[in-house]
Amino acid sequence: MPDKTDYSNLANLETSQALSHWREQKNYVIDNQVSIRKQYGTDYIAVKDKKVVDHDSDEFTLAKRMNARFKKSFVLISTIEKFLQ
Repeated sequence: MPDKTDYSNLANLETSQALSHWREQKNYVIDNQVSIRKQYGTDYIAVKDKKVVDHDSDEFTLAKRMNARFKKSFVLISTIEKFLQ
């Protein structure tokens, strides 16, 4: 049976990978902010694998759609303004 350190190391690795993935998505938005802002305005955008996969004026509605569509996959949801903060 693994000890606590095995779980701790796994959790640290997963956290590190999640942060790295989050940064990649955020950097994609920052690098493409002009075209994204032009296309989606003030809507919430859902970003997965360095692509805007959906948008909506209501964050909760968008989150529900993304949850149904991507299940447990990581999808970053925010407005362009929040990405730039």
